Amino acid sequence: MNKLLRLLLGIGVGIGIAVLLPPENAVGVFDSIRQVIIHIGRYILFPLLFFKIVASIVEHTGQLSYMRLHFYLLALSVVVTAILVALGSVIILLLSPPRIPLIYQAVSAFTIPTFTEILKEVFPTNFFLVFSRSGDFLLPMIVAALIIGYAMRKVTKQNDQLTGIFNTLSEIFNKITEILIGLLAFGTIVLSAYFTVNIRLVNDISIFLQFI
Repeated sequence: MNKLLRLLLGIGVGIGIAVLLPPENAVGVFDSIRQVIIHIGRYILFPLLFFKIVASIVEHTGQLSYMRLHFYLLALSVVVTAILVALGSVIILLLSPPRIPLIYQAVSAFTIPTFTEILKEVFPTNFFLVFSRSGDFLLPMIVAALIIGYAMRKVTKQNDQLTGIFNTLSEIFNKITEILIGLLAFGTIVLSAYFTVNIRLVNDISIFLQFI
């Protein structure tokens, strides 16, 4: 079965299950399974990105076309962001939707880290701490992969062997990712059911229906 079809089928099944089950009893079960599925995805994301970044830098550093691709993607992301912001502003000005009534609910305070705190996270007191943290913050791992990749370009001896090792590890984690994606239909069922149940639990959802 096509992967896209399996994902769509999983979403439909998840929504159907969430509609049939009582939301108060189902939300806890779906939330527990959802956390396990997300942990599995993040479990494979960290090594996949690390070895892929290192292998990519070693193979393509110095190639003008590769550097142009990076600048092209950066410029494209800026242009697309600007277009979407402008489109959203125009839609708001044309439709002039009424103000959404305030809903008071207790939430945990979110603190934005300072630039110094971010630098301390990116460059911890021990290089190997980058690989032993929870993985909530991917920037330290990405910076470490960039440093290792560019340093490997300077190692003339045994460069081919090092490149082969990282390429092999990258391919291994690619295969593991493909296997997990093949099993993602079950995860899609749980995730869609979880979000549907949470929508059903919103008491004031009628406020937002006028915008759909």
